[in-house]
Amino acid sequence: MLNKGKVGESFKYLTKLMVKYTKDEDIYKKLEKLYKYLFDNKMGLKPYNLREEINMPKAPDGIEYRNLGTMEHNICDILAQRMKGRKMSWSIRGANNLAKILAEKASKRIYDVINEVCYGVISEDK
Repeated sequence: MLNKGKVGESFKYLTKLMVKYTKDEDIYKKLEKLYKYLFDNKMGLKPYNLREEINMPKAPDGIEYRNLGTMEHNICDILAQRMKGRKMSWSIRGANNLAKILAEKASKRIYDVINEVCYGVISEDK
């Protein structure tokens, strides 16, 4: 229901479950905790692509918009895991530079960028 943007219906369904399990104290407490958590965060329950107040521009030809979770996952895999290894510490400048390099690598543009930056600096035979 939440994935379809039916926030109100999901609260009604959860309420019905709470009524159904009033005699089972353990399940009831879990449902109550879930209800409170969802209610406290109800503004963020509706997916961004179903919100009327958000108008996403149409993707240009050859570009595909993906879910927002995709970027978060990529940041974890590409940046966080690389930067946390081997007891390293990073300056802000160094972390920003590494993030830029890893972003170019992930977008498969790293070789083009290296060629652009190093054009004329490194001899052709190297």
